[in-house]
Amino acid sequence: MLGRTTIDEGFLNLIYESVLDTSLWADILTRLADGAGGEGSALVWQDLTTNAVKGVNTRLDPEAAELFSGYFATRNPLRPSTSDVLRMIPAWSPRLILDEDRLPKGEFMRTEFYNDFFRRFGFHSSVAIGLAVEGRDGGTIDIVRGPRKGRFEEDELRFCSEVQPHLVRVFRLGRKLAAERAMNDGAGERFERSALGIFILSVDGRVRHMNPSAADLTTRSVGLRVVKGRLAAVEAQADRRLQALIGLAGANDAQSRAGGSMGAPAAERGLPLSVTVVPMRTERFSVFEEPSVMVCVTDLERGLSVPAETMRELFGLTAAESRLALALFDGGDIPQVAANLGIRANTARVQLTRIFEKTGTNRQGTLMKLMARCVQDSLG
Repeated sequence: MLGRTTIDEGFLNLIYESVLDTSLWADILTRLADGAGGEGSALVWQDLTTNAVKGVNTRLDPEAAELFSGYFATRNPLRPSTSDVLRMIPAWSPRLILDEDRLPKGEFMRTEFYNDFFRRFGFHSSVAIGLAVEGRDGGTIDIVRGPRKGRFEEDELRFCSEVQPHLVRVFRLGRKLAAERAMNDGAGERFERSALGIFILSVDGRVRHMNPSAADLTTRSVGLRVVKGRLAAVEAQADRRLQALIGLAGANDAQSRAGGSMGAPAAERGLPLSVTVVPMRTERFSVFEEPSVMVCVTDLERGLSVPAETMRELFGLTAAESRLALALFDGGDIPQVAANLGIRANTARVQLTRIFEKTGTNRQGTLMKLMARCVQDSLG
């Protein structure tokens, strides 16, 4: 069993390999259930307005999945209402949600959902690991356990919290690549056809392979270039960030190995490239003999967009600036939004000026247009 507070190298490799092999999600769900002390788990993709459900589950009764996808999907008090969904989409960010965060346990236990579904299959407590919101669809991993184990403990929730960023990154990148895949293509051919710029690097940043979209970016020096065989960002500060992410993704220490996102500015362009860096193993690519790093690039000026929660990474917004930008996007003027956030209107105006500087905008309407594009999930 996976240690409850430990994310070992094998588990990280399994998570990142699932970008190219979706069949690995069954194993990931098993490891997640073990790590969080759950008895079963499910990857759930649900239309948050119609409640239509798709999913993958492990160690759960097949009848439970069938009933949840049908009758009980529309009677789940743990899911937000349609009106809540419409309000939360602009400012949504992935987090952990316990059943008791949505509804007091006593009240939940009196619902039809608990008595005719949860109790029927031996469930008592659940934790949802948020993954993505795309349009009006939402993705979570739901982990359930019976009454014998009681509520989820602090170390179990810490495990979920620590693994969540890896799951979010891989799920979104996998969704984007899935949209590019032809059913009978091999991985190499999918890479060549992708509209995304995809680089496969050695752990020290040497380019082992790049698809035509990536080659086009480097040929035109649009934010990225290849210098002495290594991938680099054109702008010096962005290049330092890129090299740090490559180093992190290729780290020898399994506990330190992780992916990340950033923006890569380019001269005479309004928007940066969205760059996602993830670690990967290369048995699937037999031409390579050692672990590699994959860099996936989205050109925002070609109509592709990024998740709202990556704005801080793309534009360097502070947490306070990000909250203000998202609140303005959700509606309201500076005085109203400042009051809702518990700050002075003058403080909000100062923050907004900094947001303009960092995003390359000069008025609120332009910023809102940029936010509208960023709210759409580029990896969905």
